[in-house]
Amino acid sequence: MLSLFHQDGNSYDEGTTRMLDKVGVRPAMQAVLRLEAARHRNFQFKLLKLMAQATTDRGLARLVVTELAGFYEWQNVSIFKVNVLQRQFELLEQAKASRDGFDLPDGYCQSLDVGFLGRA
Repeated sequence: MLSLFHQDGNSYDEGTTRMLDKVGVRPAMQAVLRLEAARHRNFQFKLLKLMAQATTDRGLARLVVTELAGFYEWQNVSIFKVNVLQRQFELLEQAKASRDGFDLPDGYCQSLDVGFLGRA
């Protein structure tokens, strides 16, 4: 979506739209969006191929959190296992984006009944 703002109200009209179409803004933006969608699809296919090669649960978890954190630059990606006997989530693997990322403490656990994880 392209959004134009002007301090004077009602500054844009159909003439503005025609002018933007003439200079090719719409096709250019559509091309960029298609390229971004293709980049995401390529990442997804690459991740699926790598996941199929994982030989252990922990290796699979490490791969998923590392790839997701790196591609999307998320601050923290974590996979938890559910310990039904202890009624808690237990941190299995985590990764962070290189900037502004954070780690949960080693051995982090959380009750099944509280917090964001408990609601999920």
